[in-house]
Amino acid sequence: MLLLARYALMLTAVLVLAVYVPMLFDASFGERDKKTHMFYSPVLKKFIWRELVVGTPPEGEIEDVHHAQYVQMDQDGNRYTRRDFETMLPFIYYKNMDVWGLLPLELEGQVFDKEVMRDERQVMELKPRQIAGRSPGDGVHPLIESVPDRAGLVFPEERFRLDQAMSFINADFNVLDREKSIAYTQALSEEGFVFPGRLVAGKPTILKPFDEGVFLVDHAGAVFHVKQVEGEPWVVRTPIDPAIGVRHIKISENSRRDFYGLLLTNDDKIFVISYDNYELIPLPVDNYDPDRMDFKLIVNPLYRTAVYSDDTVIRAVAMDSEYTPIDS
Repeated sequence: MLLLARYALMLTAVLVLAVYVPMLFDASFGERDKKTHMFYSPVLKKFIWRELVVGTPPEGEIEDVHHAQYVQMDQDGNRYTRRDFETMLPFIYYKNMDVWGLLPLELEGQVFDKEVMRDERQVMELKPRQIAGRSPGDGVHPLIESVPDRAGLVFPEERFRLDQAMSFINADFNVLDREKSIAYTQALSEEGFVFPGRLVAGKPTILKPFDEGVFLVDHAGAVFHVKQVEGEPWVVRTPIDPAIGVRHIKISENSRRDFYGLLLTNDDKIFVISYDNYELIPLPVDNYDPDRMDFKLIVNPLYRTAVYSDDTVIRAVAMDSEYTPIDS
């Protein structure tokens, strides 16, 4: 039995390292595969991208960027220097625009200064390895106090499990907090939550502007929004239809407060969850395969761009502020 336990521990360690070592590498050194980076330029009103040149390119067709050979171009084949490329994407490179004295910027009858450009931009990503069930997890989650009695968010002492109940365990002493577990389990049950729970989605960090708690999916597929407010449970059963078949939810708190995050269904449709009313807004991404494609939603005050790609093909859809497609 001791030998079996050792093998089980070794297998768990290998699985964890297989997932988190590549993530640490990416965070430290950037993308290993140097994928093409595509955007929709609000200046050109067309798609523009930067990609790594493979092989020896013709003289004059590359620019030395971070000791690698890249080319910047638009959908019509026009090539750009690095600086010109960045000026075509002012909401992404707003800091450089400020250094170059190009702010405030007027676009489409609106004037944008550095502060507006900083506050009205947002990027959300969903990679295959982040989807529920695609990587090992410990099954316990923090529930951060959404209304802290101090300037910043504080990481809690407890973690919770979601199975036949919402059970809180003190992480320091590994002891069940019965009173808190009963309070949250009862609050969920009163809103119609069917145990055991199927999915927990939140952003478990205090490095964010505020906390929106977690989204839970129950056994029947219903979606619930749960927060801790001044130490007490706050529970909302959202109007999201259980029949939609939720596969994954990714939450990201942003000061824009435009949407809670992304929702992926079992039939590979992807939505944004709009703020306050939990309306699902479909993103028009044809041929999206979440199990092998990286997905990115880029938001600025004028446009939204969905970019999704595998190892060989990159696709993009540009939308207006109402998520109506305008180009692809």
